[in-house]
Amino acid sequence: SKRGGVMRLHCVATATTAWAGTRAVLRSAATLRNNVRSGRHFVATRSVAMTQSEAYKLLAEELKEIDALNGIDSILGWDELVIMKEKSSGSRAAQKAALASVIHQRQTSEKLGKLIQGAEQGEAGLGDFERASVRDARLRFDKKTKMPEELAKLEARLGSEGYQAWAKARENDDYDSFKPVLAKIVQLRKDEAKAVAPEKLPYDYQIDKFE
Repeated sequence: SKRGGVMRLHCVATATTAWAGTRAVLRSAATLRNNVRSGRHFVATRSVAMTQSEAYKLLAEELKEIDALNGIDSILGWDELVIMKEKSSGSRAAQKAALASVIHQRQTSEKLGKLIQGAEQGEAGLGDFERASVRDARLRFDKKTKMPEELAKLEARLGSEGYQAWAKARENDDYDSFKPVLAKIVQLRKDEAKAVAPEKLPYDYQIDKFE
């Protein structure tokens, strides 16, 4: 039918987009590994001092690239919820974990830290919006650098596995089948709170994330 044909074309387009995004992630990961191994850490310094606007522009460009990687993760998540077949859940969980690793490396890189520092030093010459953006970037950077990469990967994997387990348990009215995955997710949140904000109760830390 015409509707079936449209759906098939939509599935192909979505799969193509996801695969292109995955290839981009793999290339990014390979480049990052090679540069780290060769001692090139993307240090954001120059022989001459940058202007305030240049420092902020470089930071904004880096954050846009990180946001693009998060966009790929959103596409993978949407496809998982709307189109993806259940039998692909294992490979999708692995894809999202690999992507989470790349994103975490970018979010905690030496390059980003120096870009934030450079923008902070020129904060006096920025507007209100730009200063708020720099403050938000600093807060996110400080939190992400406290969270181990393995936890970020586990969070992505459990997010995918947890959804599949929940969907199946709901369909079969079988809460007991979901309990083991739920226990892993709860433990993950406790471990995250301990790593990022050990001075807070895990519950308070998780609530603060949404305020």
